[in-house]
Amino acid sequence: MPPFLCRRERRAWAFLLAALCLVVYANGMTGTFTYDDKAIIRDNPRIRTPSRAGEIFTTSYFGGPRGSGSAYRPILLLSYAPQWWIHGRVPEAFHFVNVLLHICATLLLGGLLVRACVPPAAAALASLFFAVAPIHVEAVTSLVGRGETLAAVFSLAFLFVALGAAEEKPRPGRVLAALLCYGLGILTKESAAVAPGLLFLLLAYRERGSLVSRLGGAGGSCSAAPPWCSREPWACGRGSSGDSSGPRASGSSRWRTRWRPSRGLRGP
Repeated sequence: MPPFLCRRERRAWAFLLAALCLVVYANGMTGTFTYDDKAIIRDNPRIRTPSRAGEIFTTSYFGGPRGSGSAYRPILLLSYAPQWWIHGRVPEAFHFVNVLLHICATLLLGGLLVRACVPPAAAALASLFFAVAPIHVEAVTSLVGRGETLAAVFSLAFLFVALGAAEEKPRPGRVLAALLCYGLGILTKESAAVAPGLLFLLLAYRERGSLVSRLGGAGGSCSAAPPWCSREPWACGRGSSGDSSGPRASGSSRWRTRWRPSRGLRGP
């Protein structure tokens, strides 16, 4: 959410984004099972009972033996199973959860853009556009399109947590949380595999200087990310020396990582 807003205003902004998502996709929540929805949800015996849920992890996406299909998406299939156990063959309920996931993705994007030091107005407009962009219609209104939306939620969560870890001394919990989100995203849909590349671009965006220096600083950030590296924390609008001359600290000044005999990898 835009950082210039107080907590109450941020909640109002989040409510506005959620309301926009609901209004835009309300007419799709009355749909039925179509196309691949029938094979993946309506006629899929693996999600019918808890006793067969283990088959989700031992078979391919469309139900053949593992390795026989073109996709392996157990987390996506697992997201349908509890719903079927609760309400059975009710497509409207599946559609509603798809919209809720789109709302989560929209709010995560807004928070990620703010954390990435995107100007507040641009972050707000980007969140608004993401909420109502027509390109998301198939991902939200198609029940099997949940793969795109859920993978986006996990990928955005990975980026949000990873950027937060880059702003201060890494904690094992944050590193594990980021890796967990990334792993869940890949097991939801293969498109989540691009998340580390997006993280690199976001780190480059937050650097200062020319394109080459930004890419070099982002590379230094990635190489120094493990918890055994010491480094100086920084935040938007503050350089490595504590000045507020620019929104991004120089990668070369923040990441002078070197090898010291008998001391291992050390920071500045």
